[in-house]
Amino acid sequence: MKPVHAAVALALCLTPTLAWADDPPNPPPDPPAPVDTTSPDSPDYQAPPPRDYSDWNAEQIGLKRHSKGMMIGGAVVTGLGALGFLAGLVDYLAAETFCTPLSSQGFERGSCVDTYHIIGAAGMVTGGVMLAVGIPLVIVGSRKGQPKGSLAVPDVRIGVGQASLRWEF
Repeated sequence: MKPVHAAVALALCLTPTLAWADDPPNPPPDPPAPVDTTSPDSPDYQAPPPRDYSDWNAEQIGLKRHSKGMMIGGAVVTGLGALGFLAGLVDYLAAETFCTPLSSQGFERGSCVDTYHIIGAAGMVTGGVMLAVGIPLVIVGSRKGQPKGSLAVPDVRIGVGQASLRWEF
């Protein structure tokens, strides 16, 4: 492209478009039709925002953890169970690797591999049982509910010509 052509193209791109005085302005667009957003059947329905429960405090409501000891004990048992399961898995899968140097020193290779397989399987079973016990302990211990000492006490009201009995749990 010649420099003159480039200059003309640039000038045309930078030149503002002229509006003639005779041209009427474009009419404003029609406003959109009102949409019923209160009906769940409407395609533009928007659900109300969720409630903010951040200011709720379990102690103010009267809820307490079921048992901190169960929760902490369950977390410890779960962690030890996971470690035991992983250690048993490593023993089971790496039995061949562990026994190769020992077989060169005069130990029987088959019994060494069998021993590591038994140790690994026992570790996996023990770790699995600890996981199966620890996870429910964490769940049950961390539940919030009424304190142990609170019993449901009836509220008895007696008046002239009426009586009421109300239980709160």
